[in-house]
Amino acid sequence: GRTDFAVWRPSNGTWYVINSSTGVAVTRQWGVGGDIPVPGDYDNDSKTDFAVWRPSNGTWYVINSSTGLAVTRQWGVGGDVPAPGRYDNDGRTDFAVWRPSNGTWYVINSSTGVAVTRQWGVGGDIPAPGNYDFSIRNDFAVWRPSNGTWYIFGN
Repeated sequence: GRTDFAVWRPSNGTWYVINSSTGVAVTRQWGVGGDIPVPGDYDNDSKTDFAVWRPSNGTWYVINSSTGLAVTRQWGVGGDVPAPGRYDNDGRTDFAVWRPSNGTWYVINSSTGVAVTRQWGVGGDIPAPGNYDFSIRNDFAVWRPSNGTWYIFGN
């Protein structure tokens, strides 16, 4: 139930994790240089899965901790910013990206497989999904560095 200390090294695509319950260090090669780490509970087993998003092809690469099997999903395009989160309240991390060019969020609800879009934000914003209203689901949120303001759209 505790968050483990973990880093992902882009130079060799390796995850380094210190297991909080045992103190044992675990390493796992998963990803390549240029990938973006996007850990989350994609298989709803209450454990964080190793995951990366590859901007060059817009593909998510996940190792489900419950099965050890690799899952890939193309979702997003170059220039997008990965913004995974629990947008549909089913306990699983959803594949999501935010597109700075049009300020639109693109989410695949893991419970239904249905794509959801929401325009929220403008170029230059930084996506910051989170549960800001205690609704159990992630809200669409951006932080605007130009004025230091947070903009939150409750989900």
